[in-house]
Amino acid sequence: MYNALEKTSNLNNLNINNLKSNSTCSFCRTSKEDIGELAMGPGDSICSECLEFGTEVIKSYSIKD
Repeated sequence: MYNALEKTSNLNNLNINNLKSNSTCSFCRTSKEDIGELAMGPGDSICSECLEFGTEVIKSYSIKD
C-alpha cells in the first residue's frame, strides 16, 4: 500500500490510524476488497482505476494548452 503521508514532512499533526481504516476509494466508493490496493492521503484514498482516469483527464487538458 502506498501512503502519501509517508512522503510528507509534517506527520505530527495527522492521525495516520484514521487513514489506515479508510477502505474505500474516495472517488468511486469501491471497497478495497473489490478493487485492490488504494493510494492513501490525508482524508482521501484513490484506486488505480480512478487514478488512471484522473491522469488521462489531466493529460487531455495539458495537450489543449
